[in-house]
Amino acid sequence: MKNLVLLIVISSLLCGKAIAQRVQGTLKAGATSNEVIVAIRPTVAFTALVSNIIVSVQVPTSVGPRPTIAFTNLQPNLFSTWVQLDADQGDGFYTWAFNSTAPGANNTPATLWSATELDLLAISFIGATVPPFTARLDHYLDGGVGGNAIFYVETNLAAVNGGVLSDWGNLFYGTGASNGATAAGSIGVPNALYSFTTVTNVTLPVKFLGFNVIKKDGNALLSWQIENESALTDRYEIERSLNGMDFKKINVLTPKKNGSSTNTYEYTELNLAAIKPEGPIYYRIKQIDKDGQFALSTIKNVRLDTRNLEVGVFPNPVKSNATLFLDLVKDARVTITINDASGKQVQNVPMQLFKGVNKKDINMSSLAAGSYLLKISTGDEVKTVHVVKTN
Repeated sequence: MKNLVLLIVISSLLCGKAIAQRVQGTLKAGATSNEVIVAIRPTVAFTALVSNIIVSVQVPTSVGPRPTIAFTNLQPNLFSTWVQLDADQGDGFYTWAFNSTAPGANNTPATLWSATELDLLAISFIGATVPPFTARLDHYLDGGVGGNAIFYVETNLAAVNGGVLSDWGNLFYGTGASNGATAAGSIGVPNALYSFTTVTNVTLPVKFLGFNVIKKDGNALLSWQIENESALTDRYEIERSLNGMDFKKINVLTPKKNGSSTNTYEYTELNLAAIKPEGPIYYRIKQIDKDGQFALSTIKNVRLDTRNLEVGVFPNPVKSNATLFLDLVKDARVTITINDASGKQVQNVPMQLFKGVNKKDINMSSLAAGSYLLKISTGDEVKTVHVVKTN
């Protein structure tokens, strides 16, 4: 692959041919602060089969330990699969390469590639790091270590530059694009020509390492541990629910801002009996960044009585699917029956549930409009819920 790429580049430069069909790339900010999107854009429209495409993304090693990544194919009908090929270049960057040689169902010799931007991959960075940082789409003249640190687009157009449509003179476009810069480091060819385009201010979301709630002396003691806390972390909102579905903010804690990315927090809610005389009370933590993005912890609860089963239903009235929230103190085999207003059984749904909050959908779309009684039985305890079905 290295020799092929180098040969094609040299041939194009020497011959100076003006080839109309070319493809350029760019890197854009994604939907979240830790996501970037790789996109391509033909310089002019062409009809062909794109049979091989390689893109390479980097972040500086100054972020700390090498982040892990997750990627999503944004064009499964054009590229059925992508393979991750990692090889760091030894020049102060972590490098991830992605290759697809498997055209999708809509990628054929007759596919029209219009001269518009097409999003290919969404890449999310995961792990402890120091935000914000800059990610970039990159290309080394010789392919770099491993031969895949390139931007490479190959088609079935053999008569056009051997089928390769990468725009070698202007590989990348967009804010921060640099084509033909000088790169240093152990990249196979010292001071090879190097091209890139960047996305700045990439950050990693806060990660909940743990969240726990216990009842002590009639109070709820909440504790949670956070990873990836940074200057962008704005606040932690403590949320409470009496039914496991509808949460409201009850207090706010500010970040410790002690220079550590991993911190532990605690909060105590007093006098639970004054909030709810019996049954479970649910809690979760909502971490909010200064840009408005947020992350939620898991849901935990404390119980004010010794009942084995608590049930909630949403929505009510229901048009099609009713979502049941069943909170158990132990694993149990549960039977859910639905009776109409006359007492006739219209559904019987047995299922295995587990200790804690279980979420189950019950399909009521085929039932006539009216009032129904849902009976949930664990063998030890029976709960009933009235549900209204509408059209």
